[in-house]
Amino acid sequence: MPELTILHTNDIHGHLNALARLTTVARAEHAAAEAQGRTVYRWDGGDAIDRRFEPCRLTRGASLPPVLDASGVTLQAVGNDIGLPYGMLVLARVAARAPFPMLAANLRDGTGPVVDGVREFVLLDGPDGTKIGVFGLTDPWDGIYRMYGLNMPDERELAARLVPELRAAGAGLVVLLSHLGLEGDRRMAAAVPGIDVIVGAHSHDLLPDGEWVGDTLIVQAGNYAEYLGRVDITTDAAGRLVSATACVLPCRRTPRKIQRSGAP
Repeated sequence: MPELTILHTNDIHGHLNALARLTTVARAEHAAAEAQGRTVYRWDGGDAIDRRFEPCRLTRGASLPPVLDASGVTLQAVGNDIGLPYGMLVLARVAARAPFPMLAANLRDGTGPVVDGVREFVLLDGPDGTKIGVFGLTDPWDGIYRMYGLNMPDERELAARLVPELRAAGAGLVVLLSHLGLEGDRRMAAAVPGIDVIVGAHSHDLLPDGEWVGDTLIVQAGNYAEYLGRVDITTDAAGRLVSATACVLPCRRTPRKIQRSGAP
């Protein structure tokens, strides 16, 4: 049966020294998983920049996508690190120049198009000819994006539309790359059937083994590049989820003790 691995990060917030250590771990995990015959993906849940760090502040976030690309990231959810402080024009420029797709299907005004440069979803090649549909959502911040002219649609209603569209397009596996926070992810998993995995961010939660809500596995890897998340998935011949397991791998020099409560 086809097997794949998702390596994921979130809420790095400009901690580049820690990201360098994480990159070493991620490359080793990537190589080990490929040696096992697994197809490997590396994704980020957003908020990689932080205005407290000069390289982020001086470039308004434009310096980070190339760094993430060099670290191996191939897909990212849009966080609140660029759009909220700098506006949609800056976000559009960063997203258009990023070496990988940046996803946020709800970053739009009503039913209008998503912000320039940002994408709703991607349809990726999976193992053995299967397809993986990945869509992104970002925290609406209680309507604060209205100051940029965006009356963002309800994220659960939007997900309920996108999941069957991705299935119809051939996706056997459907993944949400989310910057909604853990509580938002839990509500999403409970309300919208058909999402196999939610790779989360925004709330800085550390989920050592992931968390199942119904048939949806939610994962999140803390913050500040202290942990690398790993999800191992087995699918059937059509790419549909058969099983999934999650873990987190410490990347700090002196890793803190993992708490099993789901909080960092």
